[in-house]
Amino acid sequence: MRKEEYISVIRESGGQYVGHITPASRTGGVIAKCILKYLEDNDVGINKLEAIGCDGTATNTGWKNGTVSSIQLKIERPLQRFM
Repeated sequence: MRKEEYISVIRESGGQYVGHITPASRTGGVIAKCILKYLEDNDVGINKLEAIGCDGTATNTGWKNGTVSSIQLKIERPLQRFM
């Protein structure tokens, strides 16, 4: 049995389900790349991305290699975080 992780992409306000991704690994950098690729492939402009929500695990919130930090480095600006 293979265990997979699914990450939902939700648009606020209103909690509109956009889709989900299944990253190849559970590292923050890989998850960030998958999220950004999904947004790009579905014509969701990252220039409109204002905030990101996640749980408080180190994979998501790590200051060096976390998902949020990796996305901020890629888009070259800070994001509002909510957990």
